[in-house]
Amino acid sequence: MMASPLLQWALTALFAGTAAWSVARLVAARIGPAERISALCHLGMGAAMLAMVWVHLPVLPQVVAFAIAALWFAVRALVGPRWRDEFQHPRIAHLHHAATMGAMVWMAATMPVLMRASSGGGHHHHAAGTQVALAPEAAAVPAAITAVTAVLAGYFVLSCLPWLSTAFDLGRTLPAPTGPAGRRALDHACHGAMSFGMGAAFLGLL
Repeated sequence: MMASPLLQWALTALFAGTAAWSVARLVAARIGPAERISALCHLGMGAAMLAMVWVHLPVLPQVVAFAIAALWFAVRALVGPRWRDEFQHPRIAHLHHAATMGAMVWMAATMPVLMRASSGGGHHHHAAGTQVALAPEAAAVPAAITAVTAVLAGYFVLSCLPWLSTAFDLGRTLPAPTGPAGRRALDHACHGAMSFGMGAAFLGLL
């Protein structure tokens, strides 16, 4: 749940778009079972991020689901091909997706602490007509959580650049926007958008 209304609506639009893309991938007839499972993982991530922008979600189901998704992509990175062409490096892509799902586990687990701190977490004590704010120690975010969250924010903001650059390179040379190259360009653009959205969401929690 984000404190900034502008960030809330921007991330809502971004993750709604990536979730719609994931649905299109999920129901596409041309992909195999492994790609369909991956699309389902991305859809779950997009839907969870879309919801977390506005409301608090139960922690345990998210941790379990995204830990399984992270393991799925890690296995695909280990057993998949190293590269297909200059624009496709499946192992690197799957490692990034595994990191993304792992970051979802981190976000779900730490968001209650981060949000409690950002909302103040304190209470007020009235004495002799004065109001004194008391901020308990529990409201302070451990430095390790802040540091890891900041590193994840930086990683995802920066990691969107290769995705978007590849999407641009593919888009410049498209013989037909609706052909396979066009779909690949859209895939890369959406992964770039998801990475940027994750980075912005982590920054919004700091």
